[in-house]
Amino acid sequence: MFDFDKLYLEYKNFIQENSKYSPYVTKDDIKTSTKFPIIVFQQQDDKNTDESTIDRLEYYDAEYLQITIYTQDSDDTSRNVIANELKNLTHIFMGLKKNMKRTACKPIPNLDTSVLRTLMTYQCYYGNVYGNIIRR
Repeated sequence: MFDFDKLYLEYKNFIQENSKYSPYVTKDDIKTSTKFPIIVFQQQDDKNTDESTIDRLEYYDAEYLQITIYTQDSDDTSRNVIANELKNLTHIFMGLKKNMKRTACKPIPNLDTSVLRTLMTYQCYYGNVYGNIIRR
């Protein structure tokens, strides 16, 4: 079984340890906040695939995750610089450390035009017996 809460905590700790901008990381939707940058880490779908590994030892399911990064200009740093750092750290963790496939990374229009909103989505397959990510 995929452990979303464990992955969230690992991601949150990785970002907070490696980012110089101290982002607020949450798994809940945000309504209003005065502290930027903000990262919202959400599970989009958990799908049974009825497919197995080549050796048929384990069946796997698909997991879809969405990460939304909100940045705003700080004192001497542009919102693009902050967003780029957070996107790179996210890719290092999700893509390189966790072997997940990034399916999107794009800016999304935001009601408040002073806030840059970037959407990243990731997909992975995990074994439903051991819970390991087994392939992209």
